[in-house]
Amino acid sequence: MGMKRGLWLVVAGLGHAGVSWGMEGPGAVKPTVLPPISAPAETPGPVVLPGAGHSKERLVVEGPACGPNGCATHAGRKDRCGIIPKGALPDPSGMKFKNLINTQAMVGTAGLLFFYNCEWEGDSDRLGPSAYTRLARLMCRVRTMPVPVMIERTADPVLDEKRRIAMVEQLVMGGVLDASDRVHVGYPLDGGLEGLDAERIYYNLRINPNNFNGMGGRSGGGRLGMFSGFFGGGGGGGGFR
Repeated sequence: MGMKRGLWLVVAGLGHAGVSWGMEGPGAVKPTVLPPISAPAETPGPVVLPGAGHSKERLVVEGPACGPNGCATHAGRKDRCGIIPKGALPDPSGMKFKNLINTQAMVGTAGLLFFYNCEWEGDSDRLGPSAYTRLARLMCRVRTMPVPVMIERTADPVLDEKRRIAMVEQLVMGGVLDASDRVHVGYPLDGGLEGLDAERIYYNLRINPNNFNGMGGRSGGGRLGMFSGFFGGGGGGGGFR
């Protein structure tokens, strides 16, 4: 009985399908209902917010929003939800020291093109022998590079202008045609030696003129005492021997 009943159910199902197909016709096409087309979800990009604090550019970049679990799903990896101000990360190792060295080198290069009062003959507009030698060495640099030439200012504006004209004449003879626009009068960047330092070095040069600007011998026991072993001993050492 069970098998016959199952066969009857199968035959009845096939008959119902045939009746439905006959009513609709062989060429009928059932309408297909498609789901509505929706725009793809856009991933939120970085949002620029006004920054403050140690931010150099005064801008803060906010990453895309986290998932439902928040930042706990990063498992120790890069936190894409964090807000990191621009400039908050430190500079590479040694960058500040490198900038300091570069600044000192630039100041030293500018000092080479500065002619001081002691390089002129008294209160005249004539360069001394050492100034002529230094100017001859720097002539190629001044001729090929747009660098200024400075003259130390004095209390006499008339003397300053005479010295400027004298320097312009020397540069024009060396091939610097625009020397009049590049020679200026001003104050040096380096303040020079004053007080006890200048006095000590002066007397060291008088006593021992071969001690390389006073850095050896007696100066080893002064402010350069840390180098006394290298410069010939502290106190009354004999300089570079």
